[in-house]
Amino acid sequence: MSFKTTFTTLTSAVALSLVAFSAQAANGGEGVVNFTGSVINAACSIAPESADQTIDFGQISKTHLASGGISELRDIDILLTNCDPTSLVDKTVTVTFNGAAIPAAPTELGTTGNTGTAIIINSPASGDVVFGQPGNPQIIGDGNNTLRYASWVKMATGGVVAEGDFTAVTNFTLAYQ
Repeated sequence: MSFKTTFTTLTSAVALSLVAFSAQAANGGEGVVNFTGSVINAACSIAPESADQTIDFGQISKTHLASGGISELRDIDILLTNCDPTSLVDKTVTVTFNGAAIPAAPTELGTTGNTGTAIIINSPASGDVVFGQPGNPQIIGDGNNTLRYASWVKMATGGVVAEGDFTAVTNFTLAYQ
């Protein structure tokens, strides 16, 4: 076998191997894993599913809202994990919800979309949330704790219910005591 024949055979074998490897890689698929997070100076961690939530109220009857009705209640749970309240004086946490409240009604979160609606958030510990003000302190213990809230849609104070889509955003801040 000559050098030229051996080189051609070797080159062909390498090329076939590369084609086979490329075909295997393409058939197997690929993906990416991104890791994110942050370290906070707090008595508890916030579970990722609690830090960024979406509440879908679905389709609500205009007639029902206009006659003073409310949507079905939707839960908002804030799961605190790995709590160690030993360094806290009162072993409590307060939650402040911020957002664009209806000017004449600080317990109503205004919505976008010109539907004349507002969102109420209610806590068993504090009653209806006053946006921009901390709620009543809630006791936290070692381990996991869940801060429970209910939310619903209603006709906004001074509003006229109209058809259309709406959205609203509130951010919450925890303060440990």
